[in-house]
Amino acid sequence: MIRLIQEKDLEKIVELFDDYRRGYRQEAEIEHAYDFLKERFDKQESIVFLAEEDDKILGFTQVYPKQQSSAICLSRIGHASRGRCLLF
Repeated sequence: MIRLIQEKDLEKIVELFDDYRRGYRQEAEIEHAYDFLKERFDKQESIVFLAEEDDKILGFTQVYPKQQSSAICLSRIGHASRGRCLLF
């Protein structure tokens, strides 16, 4: 199942996120990785989807929404309704 994370899921994905960072030759910093994820979550600066099966974390992806001055999007992530974008 793929779903949006909840705050309680941050502890579940922090090791995966730190592994990702180490892939870019960064040192392991679990506390820093957790703080980074928590801050993005609290400030709603990113959207994180979690893939899991039988309560086991398979992976995640973190999306950083981008503002565009040429489009006003009338949709929300996580809602089943179709969104619309007004392009200028």
